[in-house]
Amino acid sequence: MSVAPHNRRDVALGLTPYAPGVEGKALRDPARWLTYYAVSPNRAVAALCHRLGRLPSALTASVAPGCAAVVLGRVEGEREAVPLALVASGLTVSEINLALDALRRGLTRKEAA
Repeated sequence: MSVAPHNRRDVALGLTPYAPGVEGKALRDPARWLTYYAVSPNRAVAALCHRLGRLPSALTASVAPGCAAVVLGRVEGEREAVPLALVASGLTVSEINLALDALRRGLTRKEAA
């Protein structure tokens, strides 16, 4: 196991059936699981936004039983925000929301660190 630089860590995410491109895929399908190695919270959240095809302003994080956090967003046909990704490890709810805020403001990586 390698030691990541300060503020960098491995992040494991699972995409829910609401996430684009994974509709109807089995839970064990590799397309539903993402792992980012030695990334900052901002980089991991930016990569997740890109994978989901959503702007940071369209997402928020919340607590959920059985996982570190859940990333919520709206999808067509649903009245409420739905879970798009579950954070298995590597990020907390507050780190995700701080990263989303930084991405919304368009801060550079140095300014956000």
